[in-house]
Amino acid sequence: MFLLVPLTSEIYPTLCRTLGYGYASGVGRIGAFLSGFVLFPLFFISKYLPFLAVFCIISGSVFACYKLPYDTTNKYLD
Repeated sequence: MFLLVPLTSEIYPTLCRTLGYGYASGVGRIGAFLSGFVLFPLFFISKYLPFLAVFCIISGSVFACYKLPYDTTNKYLD
């Protein structure tokens, strides 16, 4: 999560970048809060099910990073 937010926000112009970074940080914190309510019941079903759930979420994040249109590393910002 820590890598995904700055990486995806660098694609947009400066005005949208700051707004998007704040929004993504807020959604990430809500997701971190809710993960305990989702993963603990999964643990009581099977001890490997929480790991499978997190693996699926990480796989989706990797796919989303792969689909980014271009990389902005070491490029001039507005």
